[in-house]
Amino acid sequence: MKKSLLTTAVLASLFATAAMADPLPAGYAPGFTGAKLSTHATGIHKDVGLSITGMGVCKNFKINWGDSTEVVAEFDFGYGGSSQALNKTHQYTKGGKYFPSVAEITGPSLNERCGSRSDVPDSSVTITEPGKITAVTVTPTKAVLGQTVDVKVDGTGVCSQPRRILTEYRAVMNVSNNANTTVKTFAADEPWPRTASFTAAKEGYYVVYWLGTDSVSAPTGDCVSYFSPTFVEVKKANLQLPVNNNPLHMTTPVAPVGTTPAPKTK
Repeated sequence: MKKSLLTTAVLASLFATAAMADPLPAGYAPGFTGAKLSTHATGIHKDVGLSITGMGVCKNFKINWGDSTEVVAEFDFGYGGSSQALNKTHQYTKGGKYFPSVAEITGPSLNERCGSRSDVPDSSVTITEPGKITAVTVTPTKAVLGQTVDVKVDGTGVCSQPRRILTEYRAVMNVSNNANTTVKTFAADEPWPRTASFTAAKEGYYVVYWLGTDSVSAPTGDCVSYFSPTFVEVKKANLQLPVNNNPLHMTTPVAPVGTTPAPKTK
């Protein structure tokens, strides 16, 4: 019984010794040897990892994520075959470019100061926010046959997939016929604003849509927060001119000043 207990105690001691980090050899000082990011580009609320390597015991150091700082009181990196990395993760809540790093804080003794490290050669991580549409502008909303209509889409962030602008032609405004035409397809990361144009080729109405998905009736996902279809009314060119910019009072065109009107035919 005593022999069994003694054997168990010896084995436990051996395992504990194996789990402990090897001490630094004489003449060696503790320090960081590297810092590696798990990614250099991701979105908000996604894990970004930083793996810090070193040797010996480092005390009083900080991890600067760029938007916040995390303090570590002590970590034993070990040495040689028993060395281990310190792995940390962080999530960003705003888009931007950040430069995570690890650096010492003044410690009680020189041997506990481990220097500083960042990922080499690229120490940055770019965080993107989901795409969001802020406005869709169509100019003009009343056009004549053959006139060019311009569409501008304002937004922020990056869309998760390509998006497009399309038009639906209607002879009567309230009667849909699903005659959809894609005006332009945009890459997911195309800069804002995104612009396109189309020609008003028929009398009637054009419904201009910004599509976040291929579904007109039920768009989902990012880049669809603005889904207000805009109507463009198209008519034939009117030779009459408004009086004092009032379309209710019309008159026939007048010859420019300094010119002689053409004679009337009998």
